[in-house]
Amino acid sequence: MRLDEAAIEAELRRRPEWVREDEKWIVRRYRFPSFPAAMAFAQAVGEIAEAAGHHPLIAVDYRAVTLRLSSWQAGGLTALDFDLADRFDAAYRRFVPEERPAERAIDLNADVGEAAGEAAALELELLSHLSSVNVACGFHAGDPDGMVRTVRAALAAGVAVGAHPGLPDRFGFGRRWMDLAPAEIEAIVLYQLGALAALVRAEGGRLAHVKPHGALYNRAADDPAVAAAIVRSVLKFDAGLFLYALAGSALERAAREAGLRVVREGFADRAYTADGRLLSRRDPRAVHRDPIRIRAQALHLAAGEAFPSADGTPVRVAVDSICLHGDTPEAVAHARAVRAALEAAGFAVRPPGGG
Repeated sequence: MRLDEAAIEAELRRRPEWVREDEKWIVRRYRFPSFPAAMAFAQAVGEIAEAAGHHPLIAVDYRAVTLRLSSWQAGGLTALDFDLADRFDAAYRRFVPEERPAERAIDLNADVGEAAGEAAALELELLSHLSSVNVACGFHAGDPDGMVRTVRAALAAGVAVGAHPGLPDRFGFGRRWMDLAPAEIEAIVLYQLGALAALVRAEGGRLAHVKPHGALYNRAADDPAVAAAIVRSVLKFDAGLFLYALAGSALERAAREAGLRVVREGFADRAYTADGRLLSRRDPRAVHRDPIRIRAQALHLAAGEAFPSADGTPVRVAVDSICLHGDTPEAVAHARAVRAALEAAGFAVRPPGGG
């Protein structure tokens, strides 16, 4: 039985892909990834229509199929036409599944191998909540025995192991700048990479990345000469390593220009300036302690969304990895909460390159 105009309009509103043509027809064009797929769909549609005693017009145009439906014997469109439209749409979904949104991934890292005693045990607790770790290499912190223990635990936990080279300043924990020539910086970074890589290899693993520590990291963010020295050391040691750099920094630019694989890093528990730099640790606001704020900042960083800087100005930082500091009593709780929040928001927590 032919449908009246009001019924036809109601049916079309439920099927926005189908359009009216010359009053008596409804039309839809289907697209396919290949000509064979289009032909297979056209054959399937013909079989569905034949079983229903219907004769749609089917036109194949390379990777597209156009269908026209009308019950011309009834003088126009009927309920059968719209029923077949639904069945054809269902068949199309079998041939071309709906695209799923690309999985969003983020790395969650922390600096380890920098503590002793109970603090060292706390560091190891962090591992199950991370995807990457940066192991101190003996200059600003750490020693061979501790490095081995940390590497062994990290490999057992399945996290990516990276080198965390710092300045030779144990008393200042590598956070005080030393006036070193670029060649000296290159040498001390190479020395530390070699030491940690040997220990990782001895434990059956492979060094995955490099992340400078403290004053070396901060100076490389703004000083092209320091950034270039670090980049040269990585290129000489293993050009396949990932290099972690503060997002938007001189180190990121130098690494990209040299063809290194760069991981842009952001910090969930550090305050930022309005221009996207880390607030100096000399400022009492530099380190976040509030777990809600840390969790929120991690989510904003992962999603590329703006969040409040230290002075309240919104700042947006594009990152591939989020760092959490492991040198506070609340570190494990923060890491657990941040990872849970990221996964609940649909992020896959994994190291750069997928692990």
